[in-house]
Amino acid sequence: MFMSSKTITTQLVPKLRFPEFLEGWTESRLNKISDLITKGTTPTSIGFNFVLEGVNFIKVENIENHNVNINSTLKISLECHNHLKRSQLKNGDIVFSIAGTIGRTGIITDKDLPANTNQALSIIRLKKEQNIKFVHYLLNLEKINRYSFRMLSVGAQPNLSLQQVGAIKLNIPPTKQEQQKIADCLSSLDELITTQSQKLKTLKDHKKGLMQNLFPANGKTSPKLRFPEFENAGEWEVKPVSKYFNVGSSKRVLQQDWTDKGIPFYRTRELVSLSDNETFSSEIYISERLYLELLRNYEVPTEGDFLISGVGTLGVSYQVKANDKFYFKDGNVIWFKLERGIKSDYFKYCFQSNFVQKQIFAKSSASTVGTYTIQN
Repeated sequence: MFMSSKTITTQLVPKLRFPEFLEGWTESRLNKISDLITKGTTPTSIGFNFVLEGVNFIKVENIENHNVNINSTLKISLECHNHLKRSQLKNGDIVFSIAGTIGRTGIITDKDLPANTNQALSIIRLKKEQNIKFVHYLLNLEKINRYSFRMLSVGAQPNLSLQQVGAIKLNIPPTKQEQQKIADCLSSLDELITTQSQKLKTLKDHKKGLMQNLFPANGKTSPKLRFPEFENAGEWEVKPVSKYFNVGSSKRVLQQDWTDKGIPFYRTRELVSLSDNETFSSEIYISERLYLELLRNYEVPTEGDFLISGVGTLGVSYQVKANDKFYFKDGNVIWFKLERGIKSDYFKYCFQSNFVQKQIFAKSSASTVGTYTIQN
């Protein structure tokens, strides 16, 4: 399928390439291969207002996963749409966010039209010799987004000018056929990702529904669904967490004891990644010597314990695994140290239930940054 380009050393070529294409790529700027358009100022004389039914008005927040979600767009009247000629979108336009959340992109298709956009999105209207999907993939490369952010204007809200967007450099194949083949290859992967994401969402929805039936609803003393061997086992009881866990936090580790290697030192952000099974790299460590000192004098999290987010993102839990070796920041993370009388695996799901989650948010402080205390 692909050939290595190591034998071609004098040309601008990708590391992987379809074997039928041999010519070198060229570097270009976005404004050389497209016309760039911004909305411009809305005339006050037309009475700009949003309406219940009408033309799609696409904003940055309507772009999700490089696609336009027209179900979430606001609407403007057809009269207003006809006046706003500069911001009228066409099939095949690429919208690129230049204010607020920089670098979001989406391709406009017939299903989105008629539509307008606001000044936070620039319109990239490609010239005929360019493949829309290929350029769209180029604009979503990490290096393109890094380049865009380096050029941000300094102000209350980050923004790019149209000139800055046009100056973005792109590597372009010499033929539209190669652009098409690359776009087709990546599109097939996108379709697979979409299919798998839909399957995952269906499974998550099934799990959520199952949990609602396997745990008692508020005010009830038994679940709606029960395994047959436990149907006569009696009603469920409500107990405080402290009956089964020693609830506390870690021994304070001073910032001066942080290192750039050694034993991982987790905060809330790492806890969230652990809970979501996301791959991440630790930013902070402590020395092996300090870890052994904490183990000897104060204990460290062990298998079956739980770490609970106590600041910011509330209600997130992580069940400590057998081979885990880390320490964590005091105050931000609450430590549920398993003691007796409850299965750790059961508590993992019990904690996710509506019954527990509602208590967490009901008792968290009503400050700007939500907090949940050891006493709670």
